[in-house]
Amino acid sequence: MAEDLEIKQREHLKLLQETRDNADVLMMIGEGGQRNTESSEAFKQMKERIHLLTEENHILFEQVTLLRVHHDAVTKECAEKMVEATAKIQRYDNVKIDLDQTQIERDELIRANAFLETKLTEVT
Repeated sequence: MAEDLEIKQREHLKLLQETRDNADVLMMIGEGGQRNTESSEAFKQMKERIHLLTEENHILFEQVTLLRVHHDAVTKECAEKMVEATAKIQRYDNVKIDLDQTQIERDELIRANAFLETKLTEVT
């Protein structure tokens, strides 16, 4: 996912640069001489469109940056939770082993107690 964000970030930077290059070309064309009113209006519309696209690219770049920061935070939090979960699993496994061993010892003591009670009963 981080690679996807990085690729999108590079694509947006490239698109932003292309938009700026196009704006520069249009500015040079616009400065190249007299324009009639129709081409002047088209030029203004193109200039406005370039401005809007540049702003949109900037906003998209900021969004990708924020998403990357959020992704990094979530990834870090996930890694921390995985470490905690692994530690809890290990503690559970240790408690389970101790419980199993205690049950075995308890069963042996119950058998030993039963055997001793039967011997005591036979003796008396």
